[in-house]
Amino acid sequence: MGLMYQFPTQIEDLDDHIKITDNKSLVLRTYGLPYIFWGYFTGGMIILSFMLLGIYNPIKKLYITGDILNQILCISVLALTLLLPLLAIGFLFYEKVIIKQKDKLFVNQKVLGITFQNKKISLSNNDSFTLEHFCDSPNLAKINSSKELKNYENQGYFKLYVSDENEVTHLIDRSNRKNDLEKIIKLLTQY
Repeated sequence: MGLMYQFPTQIEDLDDHIKITDNKSLVLRTYGLPYIFWGYFTGGMIILSFMLLGIYNPIKKLYITGDILNQILCISVLALTLLLPLLAIGFLFYEKVIIKQKDKLFVNQKVLGITFQNKKISLSNNDSFTLEHFCDSPNLAKINSSKELKNYENQGYFKLYVSDENEVTHLIDRSNRKNDLEKIIKLLTQY
């Protein structure tokens, strides 16, 4: 999720998103989505409310018919209109936390403060971080690689991996800026 949710990259920016605890562990938390996404969410919910008001009576009449297929369709439509706001709220309150303690690395993913994925990685050494470049779908500008089309090339993105003591690689983050991931590696290797 590093393409949308960015980690802090400088130790000088000590705040809620980057902390050094008493036991010399480093905690990195992603920044939230920009405030414009709250505007998108509000606009989407207003549109969804109007849509729900418009379809409520036809859905009610369709459900009363008693046909099981119609009732399943009505319940599906109402469930979708209730799940869409919950999914959007999940995106607004998503957070990824990396905790580095000596030779251990913890990667937690949370929604609304509830952890849904927790990785504990035992590191063999600080040189176990690697960056890989991915350009899954080069466009025509990338294939032709002419000087005039340089600004239109698909640049791809970078993935940050870490190897544990058993030489198993784990995905930590990804970003379209290589420099940011290199700064994160530098932060994690310092502590």
